[in-house]
Amino acid sequence: MSSVRCNIELGNSRFVQATEWGNSPRIDVREWNIRNGERLPTKKGISLPLHCFKILSESLDLVDNALKNKEELKLHLGRNIYCVVSPTSPCVNIRKFWKPDGENQSCHGENN
Repeated sequence: MSSVRCNIELGNSRFVQATEWGNSPRIDVREWNIRNGERLPTKKGISLPLHCFKILSESLDLVDNALKNKEELKLHLGRNIYCVVSPTSPCVNIRKFWKPDGENQSCHGENN
């Protein structure tokens, strides 16, 4: 079971939550919908282990500079989780990539 310790609204129905899942602290960045008066999480978002969130938060200057200068950035946060900034899109993409069984390359094109 999960328990919410902190909830911060980012706008546009997006929230950052500090939760504890089992004995593991996690940071969830997720979009929520309101249905029947109840706020429910959508699939749009990611749940980061605390150490991955720390790497991201310590690298915010790199992310800001990549966005400002329209540069490409691929920041490995750990556990196949990457923060990606594309020069053609003014957004930050945080996602977990996977590697199909029997392949040497992950789905985003980097060797493991």
